[in-house]
Order: sequence, then structure tokens, then C-alpha cells
Amino acid sequence: MTLDQHHQPGPDAGGEPQSPAPVVVQPAAQSRLAALLHEYPDAKAAADAAAERLKAISDGIKLELGQAHPGADRLEVRGPGLPPMSLFKQTRMTFDSKRLKADAVEAAVKGDPSLAELYARYARQNEAFVLKALKSNGGDD
Repeated sequence: MTLDQHHQPGPDAGGEPQSPAPVVVQPAAQSRLAALLHEYPDAKAAADAAAERLKAISDGIKLELGQAHPGADRLEVRGPGLPPMSLFKQTRMTFDSKRLKADAVEAAVKGDPSLAELYARYARQNEAFVLKALKSNGGDD
């Protein structure tokens, strides 16, 4: 495997830091990485199709049960040769962080930093590696 190292560029004309140029990797033809990369498109397409099919099946089951038993908060399905399943209503609380951030900025502009301080106190920055297929491999196939 060869690596083409690129330096991290400095700020652009507007003073904003630029994203570093990617390290370009050329896997050896018979390497495990090359084999995994060859398998990825088919495996990804199969996983996406399976996820879409599972969602359609799950939505269909929910629809059929809801139409057959309107108003029921909890149902159990059991039958010979069928997997036992449960459908129940679940209430969840979610937090609208985008709204809090927008409200915090608006309040700060009006001279009230309390929401901005609250947002800053609870905000966390996370990093993760994300694998995405590119539209073109930019090299020889």
C-alpha cells in the first residue's frame, strides 16, 4: 500500500481554516483491503435493499394490526409457524438541539447570553470516521 501525503493547508482568503487534503491510498492488488473494497458495493446494495424490505414489512405489519385492532395500545401476535411479535405504543422524549441552538443565538443577539451558556455547557463535539463511496474512483479499475 502506498500513501501520498499532503500537507494541511492554511486559512483560505477569508481566514477560515481549510479541510486538510485527503491522504490518497492505493491498496496492493492482492491485499485484504483491495478485496474488501471490491466486495463493498455489492454488500452495501444488498444491505440497503434488505433494510428497505424490512421497513416495508414492518410498516405493513403495523398497518394490518392497527386496522384490525384500532385503539389498542398493546398487541401480541402468536400463531403456528409464525414468529411471536409484539406491537405497543411507546412515548419518547426527544431534545431539539437545533431549536435550542437557534434560540440561544437569537437570545444572545438580544443581549441575553443565558441560553447560549446553557447550550455551551451541554453541547458535545464528537468525531467519528465515516466511510462513503465516491462517485468516481479517480483511477484505473
